Amino acid sequence: MPWIAAADNLITTLSFWYQGLHDTDHPLSLLGDLADELFNDFRTLGILLLLGNNDSDLFLHNLMRSAQMRLSYLERMQVEGIEDDFYQASGHYEPILAAIAAEDYDTVQGLYRLSAKELRPGEYEDDRCHAQILFRLAASCPPPAADYQPFIDEYLEILDGEVCIRLALVRAIIARDQQAFDVALASLLNEFGDNEVSEDDLPGVRANHAICIEALAMLRLASKHGLTTAAEYPYCPTLARATLRNPLPELPK
Repeated sequence: MPWIAAADNLITTLSFWYQGLHDTDHPLSLLGDLADELFNDFRTLGILLLLGNNDSDLFLHNLMRSAQMRLSYLERMQVEGIEDDFYQASGHYEPILAAIAAEDYDTVQGLYRLSAKELRPGEYEDDRCHAQILFRLAASCPPPAADYQPFIDEYLEILDGEVCIRLALVRAIIARDQQAFDVALASLLNEFGDNEVSEDDLPGVRANHAICIEALAMLRLASKHGLTTAAEYPYCPTLARATLRNPLPELPK
C-alpha cells in the first residue's frame, strides 16, 4: 500500500494549513474547524508513518501534535477572550484519546484546563461525560472512584438502558475490574473491525481503519490504573504501544 506516498502528500497539505492556526488574519469563527481538520490530518499522518516506516516515534510524535492542534486553538480562544465557541466544548474527546495513546499527559491536562466544563449548546451530553471521565483517569493523581460517579450517573441516564462499550471500558478501569475491561475492550475492537473499508478508499481512510487509537488509549489507561494488558491486540500493534524514545521536535509557527 502506498502509505509513504500518502504521508508525503499529507505533509504538503499540513504545512499549508498549519500556518492558519497561528495566522492572526485567519477568522476566529473558523479556527475551531481548522484545528479539528489539523487534528485529523496529524493523527492520520502518524498512522501512515507507522504503517509505512514501522516508526513508533513518528507515530507518537504525530499523535501528540494532533492533540496539540486542539490545545493551540483553545489557547488562542483564551487569549482572544472568547468563551462561547462551539469547539471549546469538552465533548470533543478524540484529541484526549490521541494524547493519552501517546502518553502526552501534559497536553491532556492543558485540554482539561482550557475546555469548557459546562454543557455547551449543540454538545452531546454523553460526549461531555466521557471527556470528563477521561480527563480524570489521565490525571497525574486520579481522583477516588466516588468522584466519577456524577458523570457515570448522568451518562447512564442519557443512555436510558442502551449498552455503551465506551462507558463499560472506563467503568472497568475506574473499578480496576480486569474481567470487565477485557470483555469491553474485545467488544470495542470487534466493533472497530466491523467498520467497512475497501481498497478503493484513499490510503488515509484505510490507515485510520488499520489502527484503533481509542483502544490504544484505553490500554494506556488500563496499565496506568494497574490492570494487566496482553502484548498484542488486533488493531493495536506492539509498535503503536511503544514508549517514546526521542522528544517531540517543535514545529515552526
